[in-house]
Amino acid sequence: MDIERAGSGAGERVGEGSWTLLPAVVVRSAGFPWESVLSLACIRAAQAAESVVHLERQALRLLATPPLRDSPAPPGGPCESGWDAAATSVGPGGGRLLRAVRSRLRDLRPLPPDTPGSGDWLADWNKLTHLLEEARATLAGAVGEDAAAVRAAVAAMVADERFLDALVCSSPGLYRELRHGAKGGKIRRQLASHVQRLAAATETAGCFGPVGYAAVAPGAVPGVVPGYVWDGPEVSPRRVAFPAARVAEAVQQRILTDPVLVAGLVPRRRTWAGPVPDGAAFVAWCDGRRTVAEIAAETGIGMERAAAALAVAVRRGLLVHDLCPPDTVCDPLGWLRDRLAARAVPPLASAPDGAPDGAPDGAPDGAPDGVPGGVRVCAGGPTGPPGGPDDDDAPCGSSAAGADQGITDVPEPGLRSLPPGVVGGGAAEVPAQRRPAAGARTASEPSVGRRVGEISALLEQYPGASPDVKAAVQRRIEALAGGGPGDGRVVVHEAAAGTLRVTLGGALAADLRDRVPRVLDLLADEADLTRRLTNRLVAGRLGPGTFALADALRTTAELGVEHGDCLTGRLASLIRETPESADVLDLAGLLDDPDPPAAPVLCTADLLVAASSLEAYEPGVTPLVLGGLHDTVLLTPWSLQFHEDAAECLAERDAAVRRALSGFTVLNVVPRRSESTPPPELPGPVLELGGVAADPRRRIGLDELYVHSDGRRAILHAKGVEEPLLFHHGEHVTALHTALALPMIRLPRLPAVPHVPRLTLGNIVISRRRWSVGRTSFEGLGQAAGDGELLLAMARLRESHGLPVTFFAASARRRRPFYVDTRSPALVEALGRLAATAERLTLTEVLPGPEECWLRDGERRFAAELRCAYLRPAASGQVGTRPVPALPRGGARPGGVPRRTEGGAPHPYPYPRPGERG
Repeated sequence: MDIERAGSGAGERVGEGSWTLLPAVVVRSAGFPWESVLSLACIRAAQAAESVVHLERQALRLLATPPLRDSPAPPGGPCESGWDAAATSVGPGGGRLLRAVRSRLRDLRPLPPDTPGSGDWLADWNKLTHLLEEARATLAGAVGEDAAAVRAAVAAMVADERFLDALVCSSPGLYRELRHGAKGGKIRRQLASHVQRLAAATETAGCFGPVGYAAVAPGAVPGVVPGYVWDGPEVSPRRVAFPAARVAEAVQQRILTDPVLVAGLVPRRRTWAGPVPDGAAFVAWCDGRRTVAEIAAETGIGMERAAAALAVAVRRGLLVHDLCPPDTVCDPLGWLRDRLAARAVPPLASAPDGAPDGAPDGAPDGAPDGVPGGVRVCAGGPTGPPGGPDDDDAPCGSSAAGADQGITDVPEPGLRSLPPGVVGGGAAEVPAQRRPAAGARTASEPSVGRRVGEISALLEQYPGASPDVKAAVQRRIEALAGGGPGDGRVVVHEAAAGTLRVTLGGALAADLRDRVPRVLDLLADEADLTRRLTNRLVAGRLGPGTFALADALRTTAELGVEHGDCLTGRLASLIRETPESADVLDLAGLLDDPDPPAAPVLCTADLLVAASSLEAYEPGVTPLVLGGLHDTVLLTPWSLQFHEDAAECLAERDAAVRRALSGFTVLNVVPRRSESTPPPELPGPVLELGGVAADPRRRIGLDELYVHSDGRRAILHAKGVEEPLLFHHGEHVTALHTALALPMIRLPRLPAVPHVPRLTLGNIVISRRRWSVGRTSFEGLGQAAGDGELLLAMARLRESHGLPVTFFAASARRRRPFYVDTRSPALVEALGRLAATAERLTLTEVLPGPEECWLRDGERRFAAELRCAYLRPAASGQVGTRPVPALPRGGARPGGVPRRTEGGAPHPYPYPRPGERG
């Protein structure tokens, strides 16, 4: 099935001011089938445990049943609450029960025939407890048989090189332990934890999370049937490797201490545009045009002091230099490698002394084929002491980045470009002031160029290497970066191109365009209300006046976000009115119509289709689960790096974003790059708040931003910019950021009650069914000894709380959902350990489950989700505000609150409505 490009840059819009669905969709799928985690279940043993618990419950009820009226009553007369014979030492005839009888009652075992009491009661008791003993014996036998099958399944996984490949990419510490023959309960639990993540989580990280794509068929094209083509998860046309963020940070630290490079660096200001409060005098000389050597010569401070001042300013976030890669690029190490090569930094311009061209330094003689130079492997795995195994909660590299596609490199201000027609790369073409000075290089201390060159060479060979070689490469890269070996953290990430191509047409496409936006309207209204209420709170704290943004940040630091509770309060009321036994609460017709937001809304929705096949999708019937919601457009160069038409998709995205933001000036906040994917950077000006932008010419300094407040409304302005500004993204959830940003759309906040039914709006699942369970309820799991007792404790927990067979568990400390199959002793044990670290756990139903997965490869079923980008303009298609006169560079002008233009939409910072409350 060939997927033709669907739609145009306009996306799919219905009506003026409605949502736009971008036609390009990222499909995130699991790299391993559900069958992998299902193979860890002891199904027969779990069924036997359920039978035991059911009989135990019957026996306890019988034990609490009072004897017949013609039978001797316990002392004190008839007991209305029943005879708790296990808790008393006195028999029903007034005599004292023997210790052996009391023990049998406590253990729910048969009693001797001569036990005093009602004969009928005794017969019922013995009949029931005989069945209970048989069930216990069945459980013991089933545990042994099922455990053998589980061990065989685990042995097959550990022998599968693809599984080991995924393991070494996500948990190198655990991989090393396995290669050294480690066994035991901790290894079993950690293996189960990783298997559940590989099969139940749709993470595009490592070879186990291939990236696929889908196209939404235009609504004007009838008869497009949803479907997909796929060669299976094992087929990956392309895989790329890139180092963890800490490796790039370590390289940057070495650049600042390398005398060969520091002299030619061109520093520029980052967060601040003008003079920096409490900043060194050196910062004032950094204008993005002069090198460190030139600054040192002009100021007379000398290179040593200049280099030290630069290092301090970079650590403080005041300066950045021209060899520091933007946080938004996909491949920061490749970016640095290319710029070092353009400066003729050895050994990127030539081979190391004494080494053949293209051979990494330190390659051992006689190294086996496929082993990169500079690493050593042995028969049992990588050399060196094994590191400690990953903790259950250790982050498992869930990011991936590859080629820098879709980003146009823009020269930094003051970059002395090469003449037209001259190809860079040789020392002759590099300007003298940018060419590194010659310096001695010792074998014990490789230069930055040598380190970057060797790491790049290792990363190129990494995707196709065996797991043992990958582990050795990780250790070598860790050593080159200067980190301690064997700490178990991921040092190399991978991204894999999948072959999955999906056509979203017919009823499914119609629901994506029409039904999902109805839910987004509700959430956008709540987000806009939160923005307005928090804005009023911030304005009240600031009072009337004009304030520099840095001062406003300090003044409002202690304020919290004031959430709107129109939707939240209504949901809480409906949930409390719903019977405890209800599984689903359909909100259709129960909620007020939402108000359109006064500012544009950009978001990305993670949607899961709960159907056995896409062709079986029924409009308005098949559950479409809203699994996640992000307040930005996650259609980025990184997510599209394997797309055939990535550049065109990004151009369509930018055009759609500009239309949605028409009349508004949005300031993109660029945070520091974390271990995950690079932050998005949309069209418009940028504020480098911790991160580095790709195009510094679009940068607005923190000192150029100010907030005007009249005590009721706060508005963000920038010097020299006519329109008011709105923050976008930045990962800063503070009161000031919320008050001055685009509406930060979120999933609904739900009340803290023991049980919340599944919340739906028609067939759109807003929230899965969930339970809140306290830590004390899980104590039986921690006290269990052996698999049989674990299954029994879990069966008792399920019966007491009405839990399903499978669910996702999360806590305040561990927000990433953890899949639990209550029939798997290893996963149940991991659940008990998770519960011991939190006061309460949130348990969520698995929807869609294995039987409801549309992505299949033969009999194997795979979890998959659709990452769809939605854009909504403000209340009207034409938004206008009276321009604010440009401010002089010297200071902020008081007042200047723009008014609504005639016929325009509401101001992006509307005054609170009369009587409006959160």
